[in-house]
Amino acid sequence: MKADKLISDIKYSDYQGFILPGGKVVVDNLMKCEQLKTWLIDANKYKKVIAAICAAPQILGHLGILDGREATSYPGCVAGMEKAMYNDEMAAVTDGNVITGASVGSSINFALAIVDQVVGADKVFALQNELVIRD
Repeated sequence: MKADKLISDIKYSDYQGFILPGGKVVVDNLMKCEQLKTWLIDANKYKKVIAAICAAPQILGHLGILDGREATSYPGCVAGMEKAMYNDEMAAVTDGNVITGASVGSSINFALAIVDQVVGADKVFALQNELVIRD
């Protein structure tokens, strides 16, 4: 995968929030990025949408963003999430401005939770119908 932009080319104020992909190598690399961690803390302070899936919720846990919040992640990827209210039964969990997803198998639920936060429930219902998502 190749990034469209380097973090040095990004203007924080141009974005409504962050979506963090999972995978151990990705998460290890994201945890090394001090600029990203500063932006995530600031985004949480100002209630911007922060979404993390698979192993990535651990980043939010290490930053204290998940303290006292309900969250999920890939099974076993819970380092730093000790102060979260961990939910291992949900595909995606929204708690305030933070959305966490369990795995690639949860990606539709995770994406719809992001859509709900950004543009609202009406768009979620429309997408569920268009994608033929059934319970």
